[in-house]
Amino acid sequence: MDFERLFDAQPHIGSYVMKCPRCESTYLRHDEAPVDIWQRGEDSSSDGYSILPGGRGIEAIPGQENPSARRSGLRLHLSCESCGTAFGLTISQHKGETFLKIEHDDTNTSD
Repeated sequence: MDFERLFDAQPHIGSYVMKCPRCESTYLRHDEAPVDIWQRGEDSSSDGYSILPGGRGIEAIPGQENPSARRSGLRLHLSCESCGTAFGLTISQHKGETFLKIEHDDTNTSD
């Protein structure tokens, strides 16, 4: 997916609005989904934690689900209010660079 298709520049506020990878709507939610966090040093193996929405707690998640093969990672779960698509925005590191990635499965929709 290209950056221009998934993010709409808003120069008047110095930011970007994220769009759904399926329908390109900008009405996305993340308040009812977990946030997954892995904090580790290079090449160390450690499980991560999923912070559950609504103060429901924290759950351990396997280290192999980390979007970064060698360092810390983050996954924000999102859903589209328009088409119901659920997807993830991940942030990972590799060799000093930081990567953004959309994890999306076309079969994960409400239509």
